Amino acid sequence: MKIFNKYNLIVALLFILGFILIMLNGFSKYLNIAALVLLCAGFIMMSIPLFKNAKNKRIENLGLKEEVVMELSSENGTETFVMKEDDSKKHKFKFLKDKYTIYIPAILSVLAGALILVAIITSIIKLVK
Repeated sequence: MKIFNKYNLIVALLFILGFILIMLNGFSKYLNIAALVLLCAGFIMMSIPLFKNAKNKRIENLGLKEEVVMELSSENGTETFVMKEDDSKKHKFKFLKDKYTIYIPAILSVLAGALILVAIITSIIKLVK
C-alpha cells in the first residue's frame, strides 16, 4: 500500500489548511466556518479508505472462520478425519466481537465529521443572529 498517493495527500492538505485557518481565526469570524468545513471534509474523506480496509479485513476473517477444522477419529479400528465440532458460546462471541471491532476507526471518523458538521451549523446560526 502506498502511503503518499494523491488521495492521502489531498486529505492531509485539507487538515493542514483547516488548522492554518483555525490559527488565523482572529482576522475574520468567517475563517472559523471555512476551517470547520475543511476539517469535516477531511474526516469524511479519511473514513472512506477505512471502511474499504475494514470490509476487506472482514471478508478475510470470514474466509478464515469458514475453514473446516478436521480431527482424527478412530472408529471400529480405522482412523478417519471428521469435522471438529466447536459450538461454544465463547467462540461465537469472539467472532462477533472481531466482526464489528474492525469498523471502529471508520465509525469514529464519521462521528468526528458529524460532530464538526454540527459545529458548522451552530456557527452559521450564531453569525445569522
